[in-house]
Amino acid sequence: MFSTGICASVNDDLEPRKTIAPTEQKCQTFMDIVIVVDGSNSIYPWSEVQNFLSNILSKFHISSDQMQVGILQYAEVAVHEWSLKDYQTTQEVVEAAKNISRQEGRETRTAYAIQMAW
Repeated sequence: MFSTGICASVNDDLEPRKTIAPTEQKCQTFMDIVIVVDGSNSIYPWSEVQNFLSNILSKFHISSDQMQVGILQYAEVAVHEWSLKDYQTTQEVVEAAKNISRQEGRETRTAYAIQMAW
């Protein structure tokens, strides 16, 4: 869990075990992040989603020994754009985000997508 500069180790019930000082440059353990993206027809323009993803992902320190990122896009169905470990560097993830095409669809099954990402 990362929030406002505090990196915390959590147990299986998501309860904090210990807090690492904000001055610490990186978490002591791996961090996995799966971003769930709405790709339905209600999201427009899609280029803004791609820009948002590229911008936020460029701020992460993605490497095999620190952080992994996955993207799941949903509308009527949920699709893993990429899974954890598919990309090993920040630059690879940023470039991949620029190439995600919108899935489209009339339904927006958010709860289903979050469950699938989990």
